[in-house]
Amino acid sequence: MSRSEYSRENAEIHRGHVNCKSKIRDFLFEFHLPLGILPLESIEEFGFERSSGFMWVIQTKNTCYNFKKINQQVSFQTEISGFVDHCRMWNVVGVKTKVFFMWLGITDLFIDDNHDEITFVTASGLSQTFPINAFDP
Repeated sequence: MSRSEYSRENAEIHRGHVNCKSKIRDFLFEFHLPLGILPLESIEEFGFERSSGFMWVIQTKNTCYNFKKINQQVSFQTEISGFVDHCRMWNVVGVKTKVFFMWLGITDLFIDDNHDEITFVTASGLSQTFPINAFDP
């Protein structure tokens, strides 16, 4: 069973690229996350189970995106999921960043108290902090 299947019963589920793109933007705004942090191209479904904070996105194909302001390449798999709360996500699956010649999975992200910086943490415990405006749409 995929992670997106276990929380469907009480989840808000949206389908179709245009509708999902709009709902994801609203979702990011609600949780004070950068609006450009999920630059996805072919979204089929977006779901959010409010009581647990579990969210998922399903796309038809992987998306690779270069955040130009920080020259950081990020890969978004066909299924992205994780838990969300105010200014943070954790237990993220389906997002990788390229460090030197390796792709490392991003598992957590959080925004500092001043809302100036965002920190990404990999599964190996490495972390990197960037200005939050690097993820403006």
